[in-house]
Amino acid sequence: MLTIESTKVDVLKTSQEVFEFLINLNNLEKLMPQDRIEFWKSTDDTCRFGIKNLSSIGMKIKDISSPNEIILESDGKNPFTFTLTIFIHDNSGSVNSYFVFEGDVNMFMKAMVQKPLKQFFDTLSENLPQAMA
Repeated sequence: MLTIESTKVDVLKTSQEVFEFLINLNNLEKLMPQDRIEFWKSTDDTCRFGIKNLSSIGMKIKDISSPNEIILESDGKNPFTFTLTIFIHDNSGSVNSYFVFEGDVNMFMKAMVQKPLKQFFDTLSENLPQAMA
């Protein structure tokens, strides 16, 4: 099992505003590193995209705990099964948010994907404040 926690960021919005933005998976495209993403397709509760030089990834909403947690899971053909949990916590006038990825990745693949995935999830997290501005 590979677990990756993204950078934690503060967003100057309410937890409900951040939750409503992130619960619509169409909005995840706004967080993506545009130079690394291709073939984006999404609905309110699913998305699929390619990461250049890695693979195609599909996700769907698995569970929600409004307004503090959104759990996404792998959907369709993916290189491995995974969950991506988005945490949203009130933090004295702002919201602290971050992503936690847990993937069923074998040891060989783990060595290859750990660093690029960490960078990818950090980018998602770091782009959230600007995407909601």
